[in-house]
Formats: sequence, structure tokens, C-alpha cells
Amino acid sequence: MLKLLLRDGEAFEGETALDLVRAMKGASMLSDVKDVLHYVAAVQGRLKEIEGIELTLTGEKLDDRCESFARELERLGLARLQHLSGADLDQVEHMVRETARLLNAGDLPGAWKFLRPKLRLTPDELGELDRRVGLHTKKED
Repeated sequence: MLKLLLRDGEAFEGETALDLVRAMKGASMLSDVKDVLHYVAAVQGRLKEIEGIELTLTGEKLDDRCESFARELERLGLARLQHLSGADLDQVEHMVRETARLLNAGDLPGAWKFLRPKLRLTPDELGELDRRVGLHTKKED
């Protein structure tokens, strides 16, 4: 699962980069854009015209072009691309807090230190949970 967080706070999720770009196109006010490739070209043109930002896109196939588009947005600081496992972070956070309460006599740092390496979450998800439980640690892959 991928998540693209734009600098204005708008977020899009999808299984592939193509899914992300389709979602972006669907939310776009560019009503004259017919398909995903035209949407990418329109955004590329507007960024160059309005902000002077040049997107360097590669790939002839639709999937490759969308992947290149998402990576370029991230490289230029226009968006942040996250890889997600699809885990329900609310449930994981609840489990961490309950483990601390029940097994660690309320020792949240101890419970988190124990559980963190055992969770099958992406670095982005672990970072989000670090923030949620208020324990910012180094990312462990």
C-alpha cells in the first residue's frame, strides 16, 4: 500500500503508483484532462509554468510513468511517498498501551522497546507510532 502526502496536506492512497495518480486525477480540478497520462503532463506543465519546477519523468508504460511521477514529487519536496503495510495503527497503538498497562505496570517506554522490533510494520508506520505514543526512537528496519 502506498500513501502520497502532498505539501498542502492532501493525501492519496493506493496499491500502486498508478492508483495514486488516478486518485489525484479524480480529486483534481483539471476537468479537461481525459486520462492519467494527460493528467501527469498537465501537472508537469503547470508546475513548470507557475512554480518554475521541472519534473524529470521517465517510463513509456503507464505504470512506470506514474511511479516516476510520484518519485519526482517526493524528490522535489512537493510530496512525501510512504509505503504502508495496511495495518490499523489505531489498533496497534491500543495494543502497545494495553501491553504497557497490563504487563509492564504502565511502563510505556519498556513495552514499546519490547514490541517495536517484533511488529511487521514499515519504517513510516513505526515512525507514526513513535509519534503517537510519544516515544521517538531511531527507525529500525
